[in-house]
Amino acid sequence: MFSATSYKIRDARVDDVPELVRLGWATEEDWPTGQILVGEIHGVVAAALAIDENRSVMASVPAAPQLLAHMRARAAGILAYRQDWLPDLPRGVRRTWSVIAILAMLSLPLFSVFGGALENADPFRGGMTWQSLVTAALEAVYCVSMSILLLGAFRLRLDRQGRLGQLLSRNAYTVYIIHPVVLVGLAYALSEVAIDPLLKYALVAPAAVALCFLASQLLVRRIPLAERVI
Repeated sequence: MFSATSYKIRDARVDDVPELVRLGWATEEDWPTGQILVGEIHGVVAAALAIDENRSVMASVPAAPQLLAHMRARAAGILAYRQDWLPDLPRGVRRTWSVIAILAMLSLPLFSVFGGALENADPFRGGMTWQSLVTAALEAVYCVSMSILLLGAFRLRLDRQGRLGQLLSRNAYTVYIIHPVVLVGLAYALSEVAIDPLLKYALVAPAAVALCFLASQLLVRRIPLAERVI
């Protein structure tokens, strides 16, 4: 699994030349025009996508293909917004792609288990292997189908906010800022607790979410002038 530390959308500029040349856009004929989407893995530029031209390059680093796939999904969302491609989704389209999303979601772990990932996961992570090919195809189908499922579900069922939703929405950005402090604090506090890691995660994750929103609402937002920023 890759760790993308940042995505940036901007016009190609002089500052990008060294990194884009390293990735493969080395000549004037190949140089991208318009906006580019740049993705990093652990602070290193690993992939770039020319949104308007639908061209991409990536570095020879682990997980760069997965990063580029996520970047293409983001670029598709940008284009869909610009062109107003999704004013509404017909019921038949929603139902079909919802079924596909559920099947893809179930297929990924089943394929990994029965394909031998528990013994050796390297063939699934990239390279010229059939496991990598099938994984990439399933991930691509899952990404598109789940996006359509969520679009339809939110438009039909979650197109309005109650009091709780408004409260959570108001605090979302603050939680985004402060959550590392809460997570690290909880992890350190429970570092000596000897229980199964999955059980510990199941216990810590809900507590961390609740603490983040409580800290935001009851502590951070009460700081003078904080409302103007967050």
